[in-house]
Amino acid sequence: IHFACPSFDAGSDGVWRYFDGHDPRYKLRYTDFVECTAPVLKASVLREPLFDRCLRAVKTGCFLDFCFFPVAGSRRDAIAILDAVQCHHPPRAADTPSEMRELKPWEDHKDDSVFFLEAGIPQEWFWYRKPRVFSAIPA
Repeated sequence: IHFACPSFDAGSDGVWRYFDGHDPRYKLRYTDFVECTAPVLKASVLREPLFDRCLRAVKTGCFLDFCFFPVAGSRRDAIAILDAVQCHHPPRAADTPSEMRELKPWEDHKDDSVFFLEAGIPQEWFWYRKPRVFSAIPA
């Protein structure tokens, strides 16, 4: 496994919770996507020139998580949601705003794509695709 992320508990907020919410039927699910909220990286990934280019292109975190799968060689056993572990993504509201959104409105994050293109990262690496689960290890 090159990239992994804990599953998210039922009270977690975020656009990907339909995909990476905790599923007690499994220990882990192999996938082509984990959000960069709480990733666990294999140390050798940090020495990968392709991942380095992605890290240099990222400004807000937007699009980085889609790069994990191609950086890992598009292997179906390299990205995993860890259902054996849960984390919590707090809801964002007026009384608990996102620190990032205070600096840059969400609508402007789409503009980050230009930094990836300038770094020579293929658009299909970082652009939106519907996440898929390839297989899973039962609990």
